[in-house]
Amino acid sequence: MSSIEWLENETHVEFIQKLTSWEWWLSVNSSLVSNILSLREAHLHETLTAMKQSSVRMLDIGPLPRLNSQSMERSFSIFCQALGCMRRITVLFYDTKDFEMNERHVSILRSMPHVESIRLSIRKIDEATRMELVAALTNHSSLERMCLTLPVKYYPMILPALHTIQSLTKVVLEKWYLLEVISSPEAARAVADLLNMGHTNPLLKLELNFLKFETPEFQQIFCNALTETKINGLDLTGCTFAEPVLLANAIVASNLKDIRFSSLSFVESTIMNFLTLLAEHIHTMTQLEKLDMGFFSKSGRLFYRDPNDPAVVAYKLANDQANVQLVRAVAHCRQLKHLGISFHTYLPELDQALADCVDPLNRGLEEIVVHCKPLGSTDDAQIVSAPLLVQALKKNYTIRSIRFKTVAAFGRSHPQTMDPWTPEFKKSVEIIPQLNKGGRKYLIRDAMDKMAGAKVLGAVSNDLDCLFYHLSRENPMLCDRHKRRKRRRYNMVKRIRALQKSVGGSVKKWWRWATSVVAGKR
Repeated sequence: MSSIEWLENETHVEFIQKLTSWEWWLSVNSSLVSNILSLREAHLHETLTAMKQSSVRMLDIGPLPRLNSQSMERSFSIFCQALGCMRRITVLFYDTKDFEMNERHVSILRSMPHVESIRLSIRKIDEATRMELVAALTNHSSLERMCLTLPVKYYPMILPALHTIQSLTKVVLEKWYLLEVISSPEAARAVADLLNMGHTNPLLKLELNFLKFETPEFQQIFCNALTETKINGLDLTGCTFAEPVLLANAIVASNLKDIRFSSLSFVESTIMNFLTLLAEHIHTMTQLEKLDMGFFSKSGRLFYRDPNDPAVVAYKLANDQANVQLVRAVAHCRQLKHLGISFHTYLPELDQALADCVDPLNRGLEEIVVHCKPLGSTDDAQIVSAPLLVQALKKNYTIRSIRFKTVAAFGRSHPQTMDPWTPEFKKSVEIIPQLNKGGRKYLIRDAMDKMAGAKVLGAVSNDLDCLFYHLSRENPMLCDRHKRRKRRRYNMVKRIRALQKSVGGSVKKWWRWATSVVAGKR
């Protein structure tokens, strides 16, 4: 989303007009600050008042000018106070890729302790500014999300500051170079200490992007902390570990509720070994509620080869088979609520595995998301039909969402590719979850409950397919008064026969007694 800037030839009146009609990004850079500091006192007050009253929600902070006089420093202090009064701002984005972060950037951070999200991209920072930055971060009592992009050498110096922020719910550690290599025990301990934040903040979710634990020694430091962590979720995207056994055992031994893997790779092994180990022991993870497994083909040199290369084809097939094995294991996890899984090709065995997941005995699972690569024009693969899954869904009353998505390479679809499933198939597997969300479970208790049936129909009133399916296939008696009366009579006779067998007497006698009770004579 684009941001507004104070252009070179603009007056403060023109800038105020833009500011009053904008509610997203505002670029705080040298141009903006220099223009504000050069204004006369009346115009400065008018501009800062407009900033306080604006609806801007995010600040994009770039390079700032030098303050060469006391008057400029005083004006900059007034400017920072005005930023602190902009209560609608919830996001601060510091992009210092092309310049060094200095004390003026920290002054803006210090003046806004009410923000909810901060993103810091730091390439270079001196020791004095770093200490001021750490002190400023500790004062943000309402901060919920923190995203850091910085070289590994700064990890031991900046990451400990996050431990004092009790309100954090998500910490994202992103790569600076192509792959950040954890090459020192200090850096490994700094990352591992983020896992220990769960002891004071159990709702925290940690996201690590493209970090490389180069040796088993550094991976062991991370895995030791993972087994004892109390954080809520962990996202490992593009990370590289020394070998899979340490990581798999640490994940199984942890109390994580939310796990996401994508593009994992291992120095001494393959991803299939990790998936196999995880499938063998995932049933012991009694706290796990959400599991997302992304694609793994981007890791290693195979990603850069020809997709028709036999080695690449074999790798993808083995990856998909290991994922099917994991889905079969997930079917025994009664506490799991969300399952996301990715495949290069929809294998026939996956139909049975997904059918086991939506089995009525597995009452905890509420959402399934299946990602798959598109079919090429020369592929011999057939369009997915999944008859076992469709049949199993009819007996399930708890699953509330099941989605089949096509993921194109690099996020773009090629004109010579096609989806592995038709819109009709996707609609057929979405009808039952939508009815479940509306309260279809009443069919188990009492199919004649008109109030519950009307509630379901009202919940799906904007979907004709759901309305038609429920009224024609599942409960046609909702619209047939004669059938409802006949059904009630059948139920009464059935109960009278059971009563006659247990107590005795003739069925005719019990029928006269039951009709008199219904009529109110007894």
